[in-house]
Amino acid sequence: MAMTEAQRDALRKFRAAQDAAGGVISRKLSADDAIRCRDIFRAWTPDDYTRKIGEVRVFGGSPYRVFVGHDSTANPGWTPTAAPALWTPFHGTSIETALPWREPTGAHDIYKTGEMMVWTDGKVMRAMTNTEFGPDAYPLAWAQAEAAPPSADYPAWKPWDGYNEHLYRVGDRVTHAGPAWESAADNNFWEPGVYGWVVVEEG
Repeated sequence: MAMTEAQRDALRKFRAAQDAAGGVISRKLSADDAIRCRDIFRAWTPDDYTRKIGEVRVFGGSPYRVFVGHDSTANPGWTPTAAPALWTPFHGTSIETALPWREPTGAHDIYKTGEMMVWTDGKVMRAMTNTEFGPDAYPLAWAQAEAAPPSADYPAWKPWDGYNEHLYRVGDRVTHAGPAWESAADNNFWEPGVYGWVVVEEG
């Protein structure tokens, strides 16, 4: 049975409300939580032509935020993967929330320090610096992620005492102010949460 115009209008209003709510929710959620809760967002469909900045769609099992508002009436194939300049993917920061590698196309979708992805060989990789390149082109920017032991096994962070041997190195893990942190830099004397550290386990 064909939909009536009133039913179409009601559906449009429902979708608009759903998109607005999804955009608000996604801005309040961390990327990890947005990935875990991706089912609350609307799936990308070719007949969903008008998309506003901040709205979220799920495509291929991964959530994407609209980076550039667009009307795809004349280009129904503008999926998040076919038109990546229009979309920003969510990048997880844990092994659980790591999503398949997507090659960045600009500053809006680069991988930032601490973010993770599943490389083409199935290994979960962690970005050790902001990068637009994959491990094949820039191997120093990535390290294979490993499951973290319980945070109770990590020592508490200590302020630097001036001795070089007590500086933190890349991969060192500590607890501080609740979360467990991993150093993303060598010769690191910064306090976690200020610079040079990424959260590996919430407190």
